[in-house]
Amino acid sequence: CRARDVVGLCHQAARAGHLIVDQEDSFAGGTDVLVEDDDEKAVGEAVDSMTASLLASARAGREERRREARRFGEHAAPDAEEEEASSPYVTREELVEWQRRTLPDLFRCSVSSFVRMILLPPGVSDLRPVRFPTFRSSAEVASGRAASRPRPGEVLPLTSPALGRNHRGGTRGDGPCLPTTVMNPAVFALASVSSSRFGGGWYRIFSGEEDGWTFLALERAIVGYGGPTLLIIRAADDETGAAATFGAYTATKWERRRDFYGTPDCFLYQLAPELRVCRPLPRVGTRGGHYMYLHSDTNVASCNPARRDDLPRGLGFGGTLSSPRLFVDAGLETVEASHQDSTYELGHLAAPPPPDDPRSRRAHRIESLEVYAVGDAATVIVPGFEERGMRRDVADATLRNARTVDRAAFLGDLREGGKNFAHRGQVDGRAHGYLKGEDGKTNGL
Repeated sequence: CRARDVVGLCHQAARAGHLIVDQEDSFAGGTDVLVEDDDEKAVGEAVDSMTASLLASARAGREERRREARRFGEHAAPDAEEEEASSPYVTREELVEWQRRTLPDLFRCSVSSFVRMILLPPGVSDLRPVRFPTFRSSAEVASGRAASRPRPGEVLPLTSPALGRNHRGGTRGDGPCLPTTVMNPAVFALASVSSSRFGGGWYRIFSGEEDGWTFLALERAIVGYGGPTLLIIRAADDETGAAATFGAYTATKWERRRDFYGTPDCFLYQLAPELRVCRPLPRVGTRGGHYMYLHSDTNVASCNPARRDDLPRGLGFGGTLSSPRLFVDAGLETVEASHQDSTYELGHLAAPPPPDDPRSRRAHRIESLEVYAVGDAATVIVPGFEERGMRRDVADATLRNARTVDRAAFLGDLREGGKNFAHRGQVDGRAHGYLKGEDGKTNGL
């Protein structure tokens, strides 16, 4: 079968199922006219990305079989090998193997879900259809002000460089809007990786464009949040101009550390130009286990000059402290990526490396950086924001208490003439050529 036809069929089935689930909002006034049209460019790029991933997997499998054949003295004709390498077709076995390794929930999110909804529509069956949620602002659930939250059926308008917009075209963008009815291609791709992780809520908790390009703002957004997060980066190679969209999923809450931490329930991924998922490798002794890392000068311990270190400031995944697999610098200006390490599976991230140096580690200029809280809104995301709020309250109270204690000590030392102010008596009158002696009398110089 033709690889692109299979991927396109899955996307169309998922889109049809999405319309069935939200048919009251998707069609205008009970007619068969759609409220919104798909973004054909975004859909085409997503299908091309998934197709490239499928063909790459098929080529890798064929090359592996040829190596096995050569071990037993069998050799294929050069023309046949070249034709296989450029073929747009895949076998059933190649399709199943790619789906199993890369997108385990692809058919569940698309063809299977669509057929199930046709035969057992919502209301007839207790089976929950796979949903492709609209991303939302964290202010809808994390804000303590009821006035900042939209009414039921509305969203706070957002525009994402990687995901597009979350509201319908033609609606105003200065207040709550109606959510878009279009199935987001990026959400579909990630839901195909794991519908349980990405089929629930998506709430944006950080955007460089909206919250400021500072590491302090990024830290304040993610540190203390008690749920899974999805990092989405769009970066370009200044030398080649090639751009890519990639990132990481983490199930462990972010903390400031001097070393790697986390659990195997995480992975690296790339959405474009070629879909790729790099899952954790089994930990062998001291090798592996370097899942995530965050360190900066805002760490209270590192602000002590006696405890300063030379550890990299930034956010990283995999590799080592001196050479992480994926690393965002503390200036949020560049992201470095390499193709392998002992924690995550082999695979290039970011823009493709040059053909003459395919294993190079390259720095890419960050164009956009976003972090989303993902999971079930009621059981995961809301408790996660509550945990972050409590942590902020404790940190703010500690800071206020430290300021009060410092101020009291300062004033007490000033009144009692403590050592912090002993120099006042020693230098009194120096500007006019006089110094006070031990008896308090002034002596000319």
